Amino acid sequence: MPQKNTVAEVLASTTDSLKQVSDNHGLEAELILAHTLKVSRSKLLTKLGDTLTLSQNKKVSKLLSQRLKNAPLAYLLGSAWFYRREFKVSQAVLIPRPETEGLVELALNWAKNKAKRPLKTLEAGTGSGCIALTLAAENKNLQVLALDISASALQIARKNKEILIPANKHITFIKKDLFNFKPQKKFDLIISNPPYIPTNSYLKLEKSVKDFEPRIALDGGMDGLRYYRKLFELVKTNLESGGFACFELDAENYLKVKELAEQNFAVSAEIKILPDLAGRNRYLTISFA
Repeated sequence: MPQKNTVAEVLASTTDSLKQVSDNHGLEAELILAHTLKVSRSKLLTKLGDTLTLSQNKKVSKLLSQRLKNAPLAYLLGSAWFYRREFKVSQAVLIPRPETEGLVELALNWAKNKAKRPLKTLEAGTGSGCIALTLAAENKNLQVLALDISASALQIARKNKEILIPANKHITFIKKDLFNFKPQKKFDLIISNPPYIPTNSYLKLEKSVKDFEPRIALDGGMDGLRYYRKLFELVKTNLESGGFACFELDAENYLKVKELAEQNFAVSAEIKILPDLAGRNRYLTISFA
């Protein structure tokens, strides 16, 4: 563990230690030091000759020890970046992933081509609120209803709203079990990054995910389709004519989701499977003329 010495020395030793658990060891070391010193990463590089205090050394050692036990860095730091914004996170919510930014892009691209009018939007399983809040922040026409079954997750989502877009009146968070959700209105846009990992695959996930992130946000049932079945029901009954739905997928299970969508919408809608930036089949879109 690092002892009392300069920022540069602690950064070097922390980077070396993190090679055991991370391919991004250099970045993670910088984030740990920046968090400890309460400065930005760019400011950190101007302090390489400074000496850490005893309490700062202890804090770095504690964070490093937890990270070496596979605790995700986002949980240790209490935040994660998504679509150029920093979101508060805790173990009550899934850590936002870069792939999900692509899902948001699909929704925003659809919305920008619509007439300048309010677009009623539903997000199922909001977690940290990163999808709902990004949509509301990026397009003022999107009026977002975001639901989650977890009160703890909604507490994080509401905190993120207070920090990121406190004046925005076009987003509402509600506590609701998706499977008991029977909305009385229709939506122009339905979006979700649902739990989609088949149970057997979930049990084999790496420790940094399975042992720390909420199972309720990951486990999609034995075939990984449990939530899609309900979401497709909502699309059938509660999506406006000319509406748009988009969902994130498990790249290993996308064909089953596509088949389920085709069983439900083959005649009435255009169904597409789209790749993420790594070329993996990651998104399903459903659009109606």
